[in-house]
Amino acid sequence: MAVSNQRKREYNMDSQEQIASRFLNLTHEQFFGEDDSFLGDIKWKLVDTDLRGLAINSPKVVMTDTASQLPVVMATCKTGLRGWEVRQKQNCILLSVEKETGTIHFGEIFMDIKEKSSRAKLPEEKREKPDPSSLAAAVAGAYRFDARQVGNIPWESGKIALSIISYDWVSNTVEVELKAKEQKEPSKIIPKEVNPAPNPKAGTKEKWLFGLLERDKQVFPSYIRNSKTPQLLPGQGLSFRIENRRKTRGGLLTCGAFILKANSRHLPDMKVSHQYADGQIRSVSAVVPVTFAIVGLDWPNPRRFDWAIPVYSNKQIHAGEPLYGYFAIDVFAGSEVKLADGNYAAYIIMDGIIYGPKTFQWSGSD
Repeated sequence: MAVSNQRKREYNMDSQEQIASRFLNLTHEQFFGEDDSFLGDIKWKLVDTDLRGLAINSPKVVMTDTASQLPVVMATCKTGLRGWEVRQKQNCILLSVEKETGTIHFGEIFMDIKEKSSRAKLPEEKREKPDPSSLAAAVAGAYRFDARQVGNIPWESGKIALSIISYDWVSNTVEVELKAKEQKEPSKIIPKEVNPAPNPKAGTKEKWLFGLLERDKQVFPSYIRNSKTPQLLPGQGLSFRIENRRKTRGGLLTCGAFILKANSRHLPDMKVSHQYADGQIRSVSAVVPVTFAIVGLDWPNPRRFDWAIPVYSNKQIHAGEPLYGYFAIDVFAGSEVKLADGNYAAYIIMDGIIYGPKTFQWSGSD
């Protein structure tokens, strides 16, 4: 089913952060107590806002010795059409990231074990489109859930970044610090090896336009800038683009560029160098883990691809200094993942922040 243009993130006057600050800034009792009647008040107030999307909030600090839950409150406001096209119960995924290690977890928010086992046995239900008069009306909701249970979060000291994905909508990100009376010693994180390994033929030039012009040959994976590399964002962050090459070359290409402040888990102890077709030898001064995630309608979890992107520099990089990285990767190369024809949303997670979505249609012969 194609999702209408109303799927776009429309945060006109009321941003996700403003919604979280105005309506989801709860007391300790509201976050942790059994009474959730306050959610009804939030729901009715949301209808008068310009929010069309998701907003979340959580306590800034949770003591693991005295609390057994990591509560998150979620607010959502959408049109009737959006609610029919993207059913909330089947399309609400929690993303949790352990900041110290970069470990990522995905979990279904509204599905319990019984529903998960029975859902696969039932044929897809045929749903009638709602009355046209209700399609444009705003529909709001407010919910509270335990992120510890949904996200399989280790109950020990550390910082956790939380976001919610609903197909091609994504919430704001909140960070929670888990504290214990006895703080654990931080473990040394060994930077990952570059993955996928670079293609040494990257950087090759080829003639085109009857041999009149020269351009970069399309060879992947590559971690040097090329004609498809997007512009770096001002300040810190990641930008990326995707190119559906299924009908021509059989793959899904993603090209990205990022600026990130280095920390110790990015900095390798052993020096590694890569040589590309241009003859230059590039030293790997840092390795940054990123996760590429594809989400389809009614999927319980994304299809994920975990990569480790090299940052090249001729000088030693220290913690706190900026990292400049680039990548061009054929997502499905060497993978067993197969996508059915349909519409999808792609995201990239780096350093606890989720970027995207980039929507694409997958169709054509394999």
